Amino acid sequence: MEGKTIGREILNDYRDTVILRNKQGDVVDKVSYRNYGAPWNAFEKNDPRVREFVSNLPGGSPRFRNWFWMPDIGEGKDKNDYSSFYVKNKPFANIGEIGFIHAGKQWRTIKLIQGGDWKILDKITVAEPPGLPVRGRININTASKKVLEALPGIDSSLAKAIINYGDRKGPFNEMGEMLEILLLAKLGTNGKDDDEDGYVDEEDENEAIFRSLSNLITTRSNCFTIVSQGKVMRSEEVVAEKKLKVVVDRGSSPIKIKYYRELWED
Repeated sequence: MEGKTIGREILNDYRDTVILRNKQGDVVDKVSYRNYGAPWNAFEKNDPRVREFVSNLPGGSPRFRNWFWMPDIGEGKDKNDYSSFYVKNKPFANIGEIGFIHAGKQWRTIKLIQGGDWKILDKITVAEPPGLPVRGRININTASKKVLEALPGIDSSLAKAIINYGDRKGPFNEMGEMLEILLLAKLGTNGKDDDEDGYVDEEDENEAIFRSLSNLITTRSNCFTIVSQGKVMRSEEVVAEKKLKVVVDRGSSPIKIKYYRELWED
């Protein structure tokens, strides 16, 4: 419209539908947002992170997720731009934080959810140096229900879901496969602001439990208990027998024997 900028036409529009036309008057795009009877402060077309209701309310941009952008109000008023994604600018604390990183596609981070990008997790590490084994992790393929419940964010129902998944589909081949358990994303659907950032059931809350577990679990073990028995038979009669119990650690090279004992039966 003559005498007005595109920005004013959109941001001062009280209507629910915003129509973008070219100079010939043809409709280029049309988008509908509910503005609840108030003028638009700002909105972003097709941004799945935008909450329609809060995008019309005054206030600053929340901590690390920029749900709406109001450059003249609140904490964002002195900034020329504001990152839509969490940029820590520090070393990764765990590999679960990879979920905060932009995936190179519009409005998209790396998704650590069911059916997401979890296969990348077995290819990366935050260990330094990366060649050394990391000790003390829980093998989710062999851990008991009580051991799983000792991990952060895992209650009885989630521990059962992990064990049932392994019983049904076999051992976890890689750590990220755990994300195929839908219950692991329960903090993103429980109707609560679990990370206390002012927003309920966000994408980063879907990944919160796994993020807290990611440096504590594994799908392979380095220590094994081996019980071996040998017999000497003569005319189907046992004339000599020996039984050993050994604990071996393959986490170092060469493999170390941590425990050795000959077992005798009374």
